[in-house]
Amino acid sequence: TIFFVISLSMTAFAANADLPTINGKSAIVIDAKTGEIIYAKDIDASPMYPASTTKLLTALLLAENKKPTDLLKYTENAANQPEYTLRTLVGKNNLRVGDTMTAEDAMKALLLFSANDIAYMIADNLAESPADFANMMNDKIKSLGLKHTHFVTPNGLDNGIDDHYTSAYDLAIITREAYKNSWESKVMGTKKDKVEISNGAIAYIENRNKLLGQKIDTAFADKVGIDLEQVPASNAVSIGGKTGYTAKSGRTLTNVFEKDGRVLIGVVMKSVYDANDTYVFNDM
Repeated sequence: TIFFVISLSMTAFAANADLPTINGKSAIVIDAKTGEIIYAKDIDASPMYPASTTKLLTALLLAENKKPTDLLKYTENAANQPEYTLRTLVGKNNLRVGDTMTAEDAMKALLLFSANDIAYMIADNLAESPADFANMMNDKIKSLGLKHTHFVTPNGLDNGIDDHYTSAYDLAIITREAYKNSWESKVMGTKKDKVEISNGAIAYIENRNKLLGQKIDTAFADKVGIDLEQVPASNAVSIGGKTGYTAKSGRTLTNVFEKDGRVLIGVVMKSVYDANDTYVFNDM
């Protein structure tokens, strides 16, 4: 809906266009190059809870501190994480503490499958402890000048945790930094891939971002039931992003779009998680 209305703003009937009605409590669209804010809904409201969109920052720290060919070791902290986990996907006997995988495969598991255990594996391989990794995250947050963000966990799980939070604006800036990193941008724009573990086990994974690769045009609006009058073709194409959900966060989504030679970043926070998981994607 947001991206359709952006198209309306560039047409002769823009004066008659209403701002989109979305379920998300907070949302933003920015131009990735200029930082221009194109759409805003309570963008500094905080605390908003990022859930697994946190993993964009975890992946960025991985990209800044390791090479894709570096080996990471699976740890006890990783093995103790709840779903979704790569260990459950491949079977506990096929991913044990001490097994290794490349940093490239770790990033794939983190950003496509959203593996909670791999976030902790990355944290343990980059820092002495999860607490030390949290310090790395918050140092990065501070370096980006973000005022409404503080992270505690590398995977965004927030049960019993009150000080893991962000805002729509801050999350847009984190997404922009993730997109600017060529390694992370490539991985989050991948639809399907495989992950190989040192013992020979292989996991086939698929990106949870339903918008990835979609052209956001009038045909897409008809398909997903967006009801807007006089909607011109937008033709924005999703080239990356990250999904998230916890009971506290609600459905959360970031997306990177290419449109008319521009790169646009959208964030929707605290949307509805319906049975078919459509609301947050329609909001975007």
